[in-house]
Amino acid sequence: MITRWEENLEDRRLIKHALALYSDVEAAREQMMDVADRAIR
Repeated sequence: MITRWEENLEDRRLIKHALALYSDVEAAREQMMDVADRAIR
């Protein structure tokens, strides 16, 4: 039972990490779009 819970905890930690990375990438992409937008104008 304990091991199952620990596995679950590890999975959650990994998912949280992946989500953080994804949102960072999204933010960076939006920033690049803003910069490109300004460069065009």
